[in-house]
Amino acid sequence: MSDSTAEFSRPVQTEEPPGDGTANTADRAARLRADLVAQLRADGKITTAAVEAAVSTVARERFLPADTPLEIAYGVDNSVVTKRDEHGRPISSVSAAYIQARMLEQADLQPGATVLEIGSGGLNAAMIAEIVGEKGRVVSVDIDAEVVDRAARLLDEAGYGGRVRVLAADADAGLRERYADRMPPGRDEPRVGVTGDTVVWVGLAVTADGDAIGHALLRRHGPDLELKRMYVAPAWRGRGVATALLDAVDVEARRLGAPRVILHTGDRQPDAVARYTRHGYQPIPVYDPYVGLPGANCFAKPRVGLSPTPHGG
Repeated sequence: MSDSTAEFSRPVQTEEPPGDGTANTADRAARLRADLVAQLRADGKITTAAVEAAVSTVARERFLPADTPLEIAYGVDNSVVTKRDEHGRPISSVSAAYIQARMLEQADLQPGATVLEIGSGGLNAAMIAEIVGEKGRVVSVDIDAEVVDRAARLLDEAGYGGRVRVLAADADAGLRERYADRMPPGRDEPRVGVTGDTVVWVGLAVTADGDAIGHALLRRHGPDLELKRMYVAPAWRGRGVATALLDAVDVEARRLGAPRVILHTGDRQPDAVARYTRHGYQPIPVYDPYVGLPGANCFAKPRVGLSPTPHGG
């Protein structure tokens, strides 16, 4: 996709001409927001006071295209497209309110937490910031620099600029270069998706200044846990970040009672293979959904080898 041909919907105007219309619009938005919260409560999508407060506080309309009717903005199940590609296909959107509410409830966020959001739009990050509070950290990452710029600007205009950091990053860029000759026709990369309903843990490595430098996640795979999205920023590789993340994976896997942690990596990633081997992972037969994938390598670490406490830096 060429950035020059992609189009954003017009952003929300944050300053309106003075007059009764502005006040009436704000009042109507507040009423619709209250109605939305009440409906999400009644539907069982909101179940905690923290999520209710976040949804009640953040003005959804500030993160949607300016021509979005308030009734659409505050509909329970309305998602809104914010960017389309050169063919008119939607490539970025704000999720429906009921989806965001359920994700926030399932995340079980606590005050002071550090949270990594994958996919930036601004609205969800603002609600996360409300939940984790002033002592929390929110980092929102997206592959699209235009999406990042838009989200950062809208968050700043809405008063969250100092509480949410928005970054452009592509963890798969190196993989696309290594495996370019194996890409399926018409696609940029071979991909096995990770869906939120199977993810049980996400780890984020941050510096003392709050900069995100690495992440990993665990998802359910039958009785096992599978390690996915293991990534360390290039400038921080070889400095113990990967070891710290793998130690954290061990601790979480023991807490969750998994018999083992499994993972898949490619045959053109010798550094990754060496790292996992040093950490106690052993080769196993290729498992679904990687069976038949060229160059697939799979590894496992049994529970007995999992560290009870983090020991790496």
